[in-house]
Amino acid sequence: MDPIRFSAEVDARPWAALTHAYGSAADVPDCLRALAGEDDEKAAEALSELYGSILHQGSVYEATAHAVPFLARTAAAGIRAADVLAFLGGIAESGAGDGDGDEAAARRAVTAELPLLLASVEAEDSDVRQAAAWAAAMTGAADEAYGTLRDRFAVETDPQVRAELLGGLIHLDPARAAALATAATGPGEPAEVRVAALTGCVDAGADWGPGHHDAMLALLPADPLVTGRVDLERGEPLQYVVSSLLLRNTPADREGAYALLAAALRTGRPEVLAEAAWASESAVQISRSARERLGGPLCDVVLRDPEITEAVLPLLRLLGGHAAQAGPVLAEIAARDDDRADQHSRRWSTSIPSRPYRSWPGTWPAGPGPSTLPAGDRSAHPVCPATPTCSRPCAPGWPSPARSVARSPTAMRLCWSPGGAGRRRPCPTCWPHSGSSPSR
Repeated sequence: MDPIRFSAEVDARPWAALTHAYGSAADVPDCLRALAGEDDEKAAEALSELYGSILHQGSVYEATAHAVPFLARTAAAGIRAADVLAFLGGIAESGAGDGDGDEAAARRAVTAELPLLLASVEAEDSDVRQAAAWAAAMTGAADEAYGTLRDRFAVETDPQVRAELLGGLIHLDPARAAALATAATGPGEPAEVRVAALTGCVDAGADWGPGHHDAMLALLPADPLVTGRVDLERGEPLQYVVSSLLLRNTPADREGAYALLAAALRTGRPEVLAEAAWASESAVQISRSARERLGGPLCDVVLRDPEITEAVLPLLRLLGGHAAQAGPVLAEIAARDDDRADQHSRRWSTSIPSRPYRSWPGTWPAGPGPSTLPAGDRSAHPVCPATPTCSRPCAPGWPSPARSVARSPTAMRLCWSPGGAGRRRPCPTCWPHSGSSPSR
């Protein structure tokens, strides 16, 4: 590429009259020249500036389409080709398939560079092939791109490139690529490709069955398998699959999502648990039935291995009363004399701010509590040893409140004394320095 001619053609565009995220696009020419220049540090800074101005947080602008031909020429010259092709793909992804606005103009500009993108799928550098495959798919030009990507997929050996090609094919034509994705879930493919195939099956609308369940479970933790992908939308495979199944909103898909989460939670492996907890938090935001379905599996693993409680505490808070079975573990942590115990106590005590007592075993309709426990029947529920008249006995297996309630907001919820006219007043020992009941 002739740098003098390149610079002259860049300057020929009316950049000052064009706009980007920060107003006038007069700074774009210098960025394009630096990106195509020899100084790697300045090029990296220029690319960052362009991401912030003409592709700002996934939005494209008037100047974006005008910059595309120069970006394509830079990549075609082999200058930072992988980075520039990925940038072109981001522009295409943020564009629109039709219309007269900036989004449509940006998508059309990248689609016009498809010959370059498709030729780059055959490049020697695997990073270039991967970025080119993704960028070509983001144009949405299935008629022009699908065949080339399919042919390359048949011979590609690099796992990450192969995964990107498969994802691109599904993006371009989910129905046509569904069978390909299903076949790629098997053990004959590298793990990176199998993960892409599983998310692809969901995208293609395939029924989620036992084979998919077993394959996904076997690949966990899955996040490390996609760290090299250009496609960031599927960067958390378990969360993506679970959310996608729940959003289908059918009984079979909900069952598949919950079965997958339950199995992942019960593995007890820290790396898997982290992914499962995050996917479960997303599920709670999507489906009203998630709290009830996930409480049991999560409590099972907390009771089996109390040391993982800290890792899943945000999820325990979200599950609220459905995580009541984990109460003994939480109370035991609250009883410890260390800073972490106080932190646990404060965080858990705010988990159900409106009706806190529903969170704990033996309260409200779940079992014996102040409203249902027969008067004087305390044999199975030892009362607070400091206050024999306390009407909120501790649940079996929970540590005595006298050990920790004086400082622990968590344990303070374990007992309280009755008040007049139906009010529950804190036990003086369990809830010291308090003149009124905690908010219900």
